[in-house]
Amino acid sequence: MYIERNIITLDTIYILCMKGQTTIFLILVILFLIVLFIWKLPIFSFHSSNIIIRRLSWKSDRGEISTAKPGEIVRAEIVISSSSIYSGYITVKVRKDLKFLPDKDVAYLKQYYIMGRNKKITLTLTFRAEKSIFTRGYFIEIEWDGGKYTMERSYPPRLSVSP
Repeated sequence: MYIERNIITLDTIYILCMKGQTTIFLILVILFLIVLFIWKLPIFSFHSSNIIIRRLSWKSDRGEISTAKPGEIVRAEIVISSSSIYSGYITVKVRKDLKFLPDKDVAYLKQYYIMGRNKKITLTLTFRAEKSIFTRGYFIEIEWDGGKYTMERSYPPRLSVSP
């Protein structure tokens, strides 16, 4: 009488383990490719420096201005957009440009935005213009994930203050 026995050797265990590792490896590769595919889809894409500054202006009760009067309430209006979908914090500062001293923030906004492609957003910061012997004027600074914009150093576009 012949009795069949299943004999498991070390070689058999090694082969079975290798088949299991291959299966796990293939599953991991497939998951990686799926994540990579989803990451590359435009709806899920994140580009760190795709903010476009469309327009910067200074406004008061007198309309659009390039020079403010001391004590005048001024609105800095910033229009931004994104060349692709953007998701992240945007920080906008109106800074006092000071001679011989560090510049000082006079208005500040930090907010999380989700912007569609070419969607425009208008941001407004309000402050009171002041004049001193150290004050050159005011400028706008914008920061976002992976990028920064500082208004050029000339007057205008920076806001000057005169009596």
